[in-house]
Amino acid sequence: MNRLKSDIKGIILLHLKALILLTLLFFTIWHCPVRLLFGVPCPGCGTTRACISLLKLDVRAAFACQPVFPILILVFLYAVHRNVIRSNWIMSGRVWRGRGEAAMLAAAVLIVLVVYLIRLIRQDSPVMEISPEKGLVFRMAAKIRELLPI
Repeated sequence: MNRLKSDIKGIILLHLKALILLTLLFFTIWHCPVRLLFGVPCPGCGTTRACISLLKLDVRAAFACQPVFPILILVFLYAVHRNVIRSNWIMSGRVWRGRGEAAMLAAAVLIVLVVYLIRLIRQDSPVMEISPEKGLVFRMAAKIRELLPI
């Protein structure tokens, strides 16, 4: 019983840490770091907006912002809970083999990347706007070019 209480406390602390981290990221970075640096959306761009739309019960807007957000949320939740899932699996007498885990992760990554490429090609969402000139790297390179004598 003591171990169960310890596990529950650990899970609660893990959730609090994740919530604090996400809150800090939400209020400090807000924008996708890849887009901020390069002006190109990352495969996960739109997930925050999708989650906010989902909280507002606007499922259509959520899928418009990021069609694969449910997969991304599931992968995130699995990553947060992986150790608990693994230890419970082993404690129940079963052998943990990482093949199933690796296969599911590979399938999720493949789905996300395929949808990302389709969205980049179609350019049907403001979330997927490609504008490298707005990226920090491009702007810094332009400033350096201005300073160099030609």
